[in-house]
Amino acid sequence: TTDPTTDSTDLTEAQLGSTLSSYRSLYQHLTFKQNILIQETESFVYELKRVAELWDEQWHGLITKMGSDLHNRVRTLTKEAVRLGRNPTLTDIQKVKLATDKFNAMLRPTRLTLAKLYEKTMVCP
Repeated sequence: TTDPTTDSTDLTEAQLGSTLSSYRSLYQHLTFKQNILIQETESFVYELKRVAELWDEQWHGLITKMGSDLHNRVRTLTKEAVRLGRNPTLTDIQKVKLATDKFNAMLRPTRLTLAKLYEKTMVCP
């Protein structure tokens, strides 16, 4: 049998497959026999992972990472607004609609990323 403490890089592909199969089989057996214990353990591990990195560090890291991308998006939106403003064939209502649609489309990835981190750090499961 394979030693579970062995580094996976030292295992052959067959040994790794066998080990994973054994783990899967053990997990299925324990889930069948001790379902509540397994669920509580999974919940505990999830919470440990969730709080291992401080929430403010996660937010700071994300905002830092997104800063230049967001700056570029705002610059693009500003140029687009100027271009739309100079278009004599569009009504003011059409210009606002186009600018709003462009704004929503360009900032959607940012909103989704922020919402995902909010769910991860602020909402209890």
